[in-house]
Amino acid sequence: MLRHARCQDLIQGELNETLTAEGIFSVLTYEFVPFGNAYYPQSDCPGEKVYNRNEGVPCWQEKCGNVNGQPSSCFAGDPICQHGADECLGDRYETCASVDTLGGTVSALQGAQFAYCIETPSLNLNRIAGCAAYAQIDSGLLEACAASGSQQGNAATVAAANTTAQFSFVTGSAWQGTPTVTMNGYPLLTTRNLLQQVCDAAGADAPTGCY
Repeated sequence: MLRHARCQDLIQGELNETLTAEGIFSVLTYEFVPFGNAYYPQSDCPGEKVYNRNEGVPCWQEKCGNVNGQPSSCFAGDPICQHGADECLGDRYETCASVDTLGGTVSALQGAQFAYCIETPSLNLNRIAGCAAYAQIDSGLLEACAASGSQQGNAATVAAANTTAQFSFVTGSAWQGTPTVTMNGYPLLTTRNLLQQVCDAAGADAPTGCY
């Protein structure tokens, strides 16, 4: 199963180069939100039963991105993903393998290493255990979180969905596609030379990996 090539290209290329640069985490607060073009089906939006990128995604984002008026249905049930159930499960594992979800047992770098591992060269759920070991993440905690019906996993997925919907609602980015990379709260026009963009933003505090 292949995820959108642009997302995988970013994870395998510019993002990996940036996050593995020496000292980069001394100047970078990194957050990875693996939800993309997924949505929670709504009875009053297109795509309730079958994934609908053109109408279902923006309808859900517009309905559920406004925190002042989110109906209870916004994050009910299970999301529908652009590339099917495997993508949804892969997103769930990647969301679980994060600082916000597993707390002090996982660093931002470990979460990035896990995502890089299972996305290279394409999303492969058969590598979950091996990638957890590669990133030095407790596989038991990861599996418990990602298990079907896990309250921890459900909450983490809803949090990622909520962040995505709110960002899309505020910026009107539903049609910009994925991936979206932001720096200091603003979407980047391009992810080319991402490391250099981060280094330039760091200025005098740029770490060794910038040179």
